[in-house]
Amino acid sequence: MVRLNNNGDNNYNNYANSLGKLNKGDIVMENNEQVFKKIVNTSNEMLANLAERLVPENGKFNSVAIDYKLPKSNNMAKVMIECDLEDPKTQRRISVGVHHKDRDRLISNYICKGTKKEVLDYLKAEENKQTFFDTINELSAKTNEYYDNI
Repeated sequence: MVRLNNNGDNNYNNYANSLGKLNKGDIVMENNEQVFKKIVNTSNEMLANLAERLVPENGKFNSVAIDYKLPKSNNMAKVMIECDLEDPKTQRRISVGVHHKDRDRLISNYICKGTKKEVLDYLKAEENKQTFFDTINELSAKTNEYYDNI
């Protein structure tokens, strides 16, 4: 699995800055929701670029994932492109998961299934960005609820 991490990882910061999406001043000037949306959008772009190179049109492959710390939270989000379990030869899927940064339990949903092209188009489409924000927020709330009840 390929993983990039914004937890002090210069690759994430350099790549995000090279896309012109994330600057240190932005984090100071913007509220948490704006920062969160910028991180999600940048990460989705990074994942799409990785998947174009690493995900084959047909056949099984190792998952490709981007993970990052959610602002003002102890949770980490992960967006993955992986083989579909029912038809791993031609179908790919996008999964979104959230876990507490110090724990292994990942709460996840898959949000898209299709060919490589369909999955990449979904990941890049402007109209689908809200789905990623809503899903990550929902999974983060479920993660918090789980650990608050332990």
